[in-house]
Amino acid sequence: MISRALVALLRAVRRTTATPVLLVALLGGSAAADPAPPTPPPPTPPPTISAGALELLRGFHFGSYGRVGISGDLREGSRAKALNLVAHGPRLEEPAYLELDLGYRLEREPGQLSFRVLSTVAFLEDLFHYDGKWSAKIALRNLFAEAENVLARGLSVWAGSRMLRGDDIYLLDFWPLDNLNTLGGGAAYRRGTFRVALHVGVSRLDDLFQHQTLSVPDPTSGVDEVEVLDRQRTAVSLKVEKALPELLGPVGLKLAAYGELHRLPSGTQRKNELQTEELPSDLGWTAGLQLGLFGLGGESGHLNLWARFAGGLAAHGDLSVPTGLGPDRRSTDAREVLLALSGNWERRWLGVMFGGYLRYFRDGDGVASDVDDGWEYVLVTRPQIFFHRHFHQAFELSYQGRRPSGLDPESGTHLVPGAFKLSVLPTLAWDRGSYARPQLRAIYTLTLLDAGARLLFPREDPRRGVGVHHFVGLQAEWWWRSSYR
Repeated sequence: MISRALVALLRAVRRTTATPVLLVALLGGSAAADPAPPTPPPPTPPPTISAGALELLRGFHFGSYGRVGISGDLREGSRAKALNLVAHGPRLEEPAYLELDLGYRLEREPGQLSFRVLSTVAFLEDLFHYDGKWSAKIALRNLFAEAENVLARGLSVWAGSRMLRGDDIYLLDFWPLDNLNTLGGGAAYRRGTFRVALHVGVSRLDDLFQHQTLSVPDPTSGVDEVEVLDRQRTAVSLKVEKALPELLGPVGLKLAAYGELHRLPSGTQRKNELQTEELPSDLGWTAGLQLGLFGLGGESGHLNLWARFAGGLAAHGDLSVPTGLGPDRRSTDAREVLLALSGNWERRWLGVMFGGYLRYFRDGDGVASDVDDGWEYVLVTRPQIFFHRHFHQAFELSYQGRRPSGLDPESGTHLVPGAFKLSVLPTLAWDRGSYARPQLRAIYTLTLLDAGARLLFPREDPRRGVGVHHFVGLQAEWWWRSSYR
């Protein structure tokens, strides 16, 4: 009995956490108690951000717009080519492009003086993984500083290099009314839904029409570059706009009036050591109106109508060298008339975008039957079915054409070229909506050229005489806070 009790006691002791101490006690010895387990260290508090660092991050701005894609033409396996007959055709075939906005805002209290600085670096096409060249086309699209609430609440002034843009026709990547690229400065005043903005800027294209340098002997360095022609164009713009929100229930009204004045000074161009050419001063003007409705069928629903009239230098655009000048070497008689529209309507499962314009252009050479003059027109629509928040099916249909005033110099006939396009766009999007981005989309575009359009290409171009063209590809497009202008 005693032996059985000892065995049971030993088994019980082995199951306890104090086995060594109990055994020593049973054997008549003594032992020191085990040290208590260490206390776990307190949890590490999350890192804190100082008030200065938090203020620094709050003022930082980053935005981006980009598009990139691959394509093929279903014929010889070559890259699909863009096929547009007008100056601003549907954007689906545009090359790769990227903008990176980096900016910073200094602000104390709302309504007090604040500053913001913005730089926009743009990259155009030339992808290293496609052509193997370690190069890129880079431009600074924005580089300016702006002060807001100067002397009075709502008054701002700015200086630098800037894109000045209003509303666009997204499907055509086109700004029908105000789209200036300028190095200058301006001021704007906003009170409620009223805004007026004035700008003065300059530009000088790297072309012999505006700029020329000559290499001349120099007694110190041997050779020096001398600037002999420097014609800096000055442009002044004024825009007045007023919004009337909820004028018709959820629908608001927007009205805008816009104008530009351009001036190019005279200069002397050196033909050679003995010959020179006098380039006279030149002028240009633009006047336009915009009528807009917003809130149609949802937050991003809208309808915009534009009318724009331009003459002289402004009819050719701010970054173009005027051609077709008159006998006095001026563009005085050049004219442009533009009527345009853009809209978007959405419901929960359906969206319809559309846009187009009708444009008449006449250069200043005074020739009535000039093939460079005439009408061009384009109309495009993109219906979309939102099957799911992230999966959309879009279709795009467009027609574009030209009606020149003169005869085609090669065929001696009056060509009236036209093109019809149909695109199918299965799309993966971040959210529901026509403007939801980022987007990944597959694309197939069928382009049908009529007899006039098939003769527009040079004889050496494989596309000449071909009436049916295919564009197959995969595209990505995104924007994030890129409207920060």
